[in-house]
Amino acid sequence: MQSGNRKVMFWSVAILVLMVLVVVAALLLTRRPEHQSFSIYLVKDSDRQTSAETPLADLVLEEAPLITDEDLTAYRWADHTLMLTDKDAVEGRLPSVPTNGLPFVVVVNGERIYYGAFWASYSSQSTDLPVIDIIFDYWQIKPGYPWDHVLDPDVRNDRRIRDALSALGKLD
Repeated sequence: MQSGNRKVMFWSVAILVLMVLVVVAALLLTRRPEHQSFSIYLVKDSDRQTSAETPLADLVLEEAPLITDEDLTAYRWADHTLMLTDKDAVEGRLPSVPTNGLPFVVVVNGERIYYGAFWASYSSQSTDLPVIDIIFDYWQIKPGYPWDHVLDPDVRNDRRIRDALSALGKLD
């Protein structure tokens, strides 16, 4: 083979390899996550009032979630009820809930969706946040305490939550 033909062949192969690498890199960067996830994290070292005044992205969350999609047998979308596989195990990870609430953040696929609080129905304080009342046998994310508040928009109905739960086969 002549020297000129070798150069053309070398550059042709080099360009082809470069194009393949660019296509593979583009596919890897645009790939949707294979594993959908739903979790609830407690807000670290913060009370409800301070957390409510802090932008969602700036809240410092605990390292590990309190609840993950693995803790759910189902999520009843109609009334936002969490059907837990082992409620006692989850409650065992939950610290004491003060009468003014224990702040949490709902996270889907690593993205913070909304802020709420664990609550105990013996509290005399009210809130317009989404709350999970720990006293009940089932955990429902209600729009406020002690009565339902109008959440506009209702952050519990975020499409990203529904899509993740549906993909996980947890939507009821």
